Amino acid sequence: MKKLITKGVICLKDHLNLTYKVSDIEYIEYENGDFSYFFYPHYNVIDILNTNLFQGIPGLDLSKRLDCYERHNITPVFISERTPSQNREDLWQLLEEYNMKSLNRLKWLLKTDTQYSGDKLYAKEKNEKDDNPIIKIESMFDLVKRTDAIHKALLEIICYGNYLQCKEITINDENRKYYYDLLMPIYEKEYTLKRKIIQNIREAAKNSNSYKGRKKISIDQLLLDKTIKDYQNKNITLEVALNKLKISKATFFRRLKDYR
Repeated sequence: MKKLITKGVICLKDHLNLTYKVSDIEYIEYENGDFSYFFYPHYNVIDILNTNLFQGIPGLDLSKRLDCYERHNITPVFISERTPSQNREDLWQLLEEYNMKSLNRLKWLLKTDTQYSGDKLYAKEKNEKDDNPIIKIESMFDLVKRTDAIHKALLEIICYGNYLQCKEITINDENRKYYYDLLMPIYEKEYTLKRKIIQNIREAAKNSNSYKGRKKISIDQLLLDKTIKDYQNKNITLEVALNKLKISKATFFRRLKDYR
C-alpha cells in the first residue's frame, strides 16, 4: 500500500532564544484514506525543563514515559489546535500561500511561521542537527569564532539534545542537566547585559534623532485594495498579485491580514 510520510520535530524557545527539541513527530497518510501520527519524545531534553517553560505536549501523557505515542485515524490535540481544518472557508488561500495543493496538517504546520498562543511549542522540519546528533570536534572553541560566545554554543547543544565530544568537555545524557544548570545562570547574565547595552544605544540614538526605525514598504493603497479583492475573489493567483504589487509573499500576507 502506498503511503505519504511527513516528518518534523517539536521545539520551543525560551526567553534567551535557546531552542529545545522536545519530540520528533511523524505523519503517515495511506492511499486508502487512513492516517497515523507518531510522537517520539526526547526525555533527555524534557527532563532539564522547568514547568514554567514546558507543561507537556497537549494530548499526550508524558508521565507514562512511552518511547512512542500513536494516534490512528485521529487528529492529535497538538495538531488540531494549531492547524486549519478541512472545512475552513479560506483554506485554499492558506494552502496557496505555501504552494500546497491539498491539506496535510503536519506539512502545513512545518511550513507556517504562525505561533500558537496557548504555549511555546512549535513544529519545524528536520535539519542536519537532527540527522547527526553527535558533534565531534578537536576543541569546543571550534564551535564559535568568538570565545565570549562559547557559553551560548554549549547551551545550544545541550538544549537541542545533541552530544558533544572534544578534548575539553563531553556532553551526553548523563551530564546534560548538570552542565545546563551550571551554564544557564552565566549565559543569562551575559545575555541580559548585552540586551541592556543594545537598548541603551538605541535610546541614545532616538534621543539624538538618528534612529528612525524600520520603514514600512510603501504600496499604492488603491492598487493594494484592488489586488487583494481580486485575489480573494480568485480572479488572480498569488503569483500575479505579487507581480502587480512588486512585494514578497510574506509582505503580501501581512498586508492581507491588516486588510481583513
